[in-house]
Amino acid sequence: MRIAHKGCDIPYLLEAATYKGALEMRFRKIVSTDDTRLKEPYYYPPEEEFTETEQNDLQAYFVGFLQGNFEIMQAIPLEPFVFQIQAAAVVFGYTKGKCFEEWFASSEEADEAFERYREQVKLERQAQEEPDQPLFVT
Repeated sequence: MRIAHKGCDIPYLLEAATYKGALEMRFRKIVSTDDTRLKEPYYYPPEEEFTETEQNDLQAYFVGFLQGNFEIMQAIPLEPFVFQIQAAAVVFGYTKGKCFEEWFASSEEADEAFERYREQVKLERQAQEEPDQPLFVT
C-alpha cells in the first residue's frame, strides 16, 4: 500500500497473520535493498514515522474493511472445512452453515474435537454429492 503521510508518498507493507489463533498485524516500510536500516530483507518497522495510535487506527480500519467484506461474502456458498492449531489447542472452520472457533484446555480435547468436526465436514461434502445422505453427526 502507499500512504500519504506528512507530505510524502510512502510505500508500506501491512502484514496480517495469525499467531496461535490471534490476529497479528505489523507495518513494514519498503526500502531499497542497500538501505543500512534493514534488519530483515526489504522491510523495517516504521515506528519513527507513525505513532502507535496512528497504527492502531489503520489496523482498526483494516479490520472493519475485512468484516464488511465477510458480511458481503456470506451470500457466497462455502465448502465445509476444519483446521486445527495444535500449539494453541484451537479448532476452527465452517460447518452446518456457519463459522466456528473453539479453544480447548488440552491438546487431547482439541484432537478429539478436530476428529468430530472432520467427520461432520466429510458427511456434509458427501451430502452435497449425494443429496440422500444424512447431513449432521449427532
